[in-house]
Amino acid sequence: MAALGVREDRIDVTGIPIHPKFLKTYNRAALMEKYGLQPGVPTLIFTGGGYGLMDGNHSLVHLVDQLPLSLQTVIVCGHNKPLFRRLSEQAKRAQHRFLIIGYTEHMEELMAVADVMVTKAGGLTTAEALAVTLPMIVYPLLRRARARKPAISAQEPIRPFGRQSQPIVGAHRAIVDRCPLAPGIDP
Repeated sequence: MAALGVREDRIDVTGIPIHPKFLKTYNRAALMEKYGLQPGVPTLIFTGGGYGLMDGNHSLVHLVDQLPLSLQTVIVCGHNKPLFRRLSEQAKRAQHRFLIIGYTEHMEELMAVADVMVTKAGGLTTAEALAVTLPMIVYPLLRRARARKPAISAQEPIRPFGRQSQPIVGAHRAIVDRCPLAPGIDP
């Protein structure tokens, strides 16, 4: 920037800028009620549906529903309306609680109610999750292949997976078992 004529005293080197709303503290119980989620039940959140993360996985609800533990799952589909419709239909027949959401301006709230996030390896989402100290499982894009990006997580290791969905089920189990809202522990 200095080479373009910007004065050096006006240049700050920073990380990825995130919205200040990701730095706030939220009333988790109030948000659980707002979204119809049960307090004290581990909550998983899947993001990246608008970018093809879940396009190749037509049985995401079924896979998560197979987990033999009490949990609830939020799936954010973004602008992917066919995915939203398909998963909404699948969720009607599920034994676990699923909240299927399209595009939202309130990811900070959804991250505040989540215990584990499954997402693509995007820089902004990763920075936001780190800001709210949300453990992550990074899942490579299924349709639109991108270069794998290195990442770190504040509380749990980020776990990359290949194209098969089954390893995600085992990873959820391992992380949810260590989650602070495991059965018997009050939020």
